[in-house]
Amino acid sequence: MNRKATLDQLRGLKLNGMANAYEAAIKLPVQDQPSTEQFIGRLVEAEKQHRIIQKTNLYLRQSNFDIMQSLSRSIVTQNVT
Repeated sequence: MNRKATLDQLRGLKLNGMANAYEAAIKLPVQDQPSTEQFIGRLVEAEKQHRIIQKTNLYLRQSNFDIMQSLSRSIVTQNVT
């Protein structure tokens, strides 16, 4: 399987953390690429971190904290001007 197909399949499975880590790893020179065990470990860790960040962002968006609402209004105001 070629690299583009692998990236497409990872993204199709919504494994975006793994896809980003895979893309970064294949851009490294051959001598700097990690071993298979390290590579798999990095992919899994990247996906884990990606999911934690996504979940945290979701919870922050769903929260009704006053500070989050004022930050959102501030960001929108700055983008409009």
